[in-house]
This record gives sequence, structure tokens and C-alpha cells, in this order.
Amino acid sequence: TDALRRLPPEEARDATSSLKIIRSVGARWSPDAKADLLGFGDMVLMDVLASSEGGAVASWETKKVGGKPVTSYTLMPHAFIIDEDTGERIARGSGKTGIVVSAGVLPDGYIGERADGKSGTFRVMDGKRVVVTGDFARAERDGTLTLIGRGSSVINSGGEKIFADEVEQVIAQHPGVADVIVAGVPDPRWGHLVGAVVALGPGATVDGTELADLVGAELAGYKKPRQFRFVDTIERKATGKADRQWAAALLAERSGR
Repeated sequence: TDALRRLPPEEARDATSSLKIIRSVGARWSPDAKADLLGFGDMVLMDVLASSEGGAVASWETKKVGGKPVTSYTLMPHAFIIDEDTGERIARGSGKTGIVVSAGVLPDGYIGERADGKSGTFRVMDGKRVVVTGDFARAERDGTLTLIGRGSSVINSGGEKIFADEVEQVIAQHPGVADVIVAGVPDPRWGHLVGAVVALGPGATVDGTELADLVGAELAGYKKPRQFRFVDTIERKATGKADRQWAAALLAERSGR
């Protein structure tokens, strides 16, 4: 998008006129990145949720509707959501949150894994082998679906589960933020607090209070980051995924733990 902005408007439109679909797998675009791309043409931006174990299980399609980006989240026909505690299927429109499960074409399993069919990544449900992806989604009351984040990215603060991905998506909306990774900071009272490592865009001046207020305006108060670390560049893995261990180490260093 930065390269397109440097072009005259007509040249930018010509450069993107043949684009109909752009697909991203493995790392989600930020809302700002999607809005920027859609500003150059009428295209569909597709995020695909997939894993080596379960293949593609869901997708997001973002396109302009009435001049504004609108995103719809759709499970693949072979995927569904189950309750984390009971293992029961969650119905659409229930307002409940659960884990995404895939019943598509699956591998035999992990080498050396002792699977009982009732727990772990690979299980048997309704007589079919399934893979429990570890991704959490909420079946909204209006019938839509919202992806919340990976179970592995959950921060447990005072008994409350906070999905780092969800907090990152809110912070990334700020026009001054170039990139962000959210991770837990050890705390003797709450177990962990929410922390954020943030890289700002050129010339941006943003402080932690402003970003914490932004999160508090969209999410529950206990999900607000209590600690910030501002850096020049965010380190990510080769796949583009968040390196939460790196972020957690930086935040722990700042807190003296």
C-alpha cells in the first residue's frame, strides 16, 4: 500500500484494476491494511484460517459495501464450533464462544501420540475423526461468526481469559500504530497482566494511555494493556506470525521480572 500511495491516483487505480481477489494465509491483515487496499479498487480481501492438521477451516471476506469495508467470517462446510468444557456443538446465533473443529481430510496424527479419541488435538466425534484446531470463535446473536484468537495466545488475568489476538486487532486500528504484539506479563497478584509491544508509524506520537483507552472503548476493561513497550520494529516469525515469546521477554524485562 505504501508503494501505491506514492503513485498518482490514476496510475494507482490502473495498477489495481485487474485485481479481483487477494488472499492471505497464516497472518491476518490489520483493519487499516484492508481499508488501504480497498481504497485502490473494488476487490475482495480474503483471510484464510488453516493448519497443517486440519487444512482450511474458515475464511474472512472483506469488501466495500456502501463505501465502507465490511467483513464476513465463514466456516468451511466440514468445520463447526464446540464448547471447550462439554465438547458439545455450539449452535449459530447462540452468542457462545467455543473452539473451531475440522472434520475434513485429516492426517493420521502426530508421531508417538497416544490418542484416546476423547482428548488432545485429534478426536472422534459422532463416529468421525476430527481435529480440534485451538482457534476460538463466537457464534454471534445475529447469526454471524467472530474469530477471537488462538487458545495458545490466551492471557489468564485474575481468572479472566483474554485473547491476545483480539486486543491486537483493536490497537492495530490506531492510525499511528504500524505493528503490535500483545503478550502476558507475570504479576504476583493477577497471575498475568496484559502487555503490548508497539511499533509506531513514521512521525507518529502515541502513548500507552491513548492505546489503553482505545482498547477499553471496544473491549471489556480488564482486557486493557497495563504495560507498553515501544520499539522501532516488531519481530515476527518467518511465517509472519506474532513472536509472542520475544514480546513477552521484552515486557518482562521492562517490568523487572
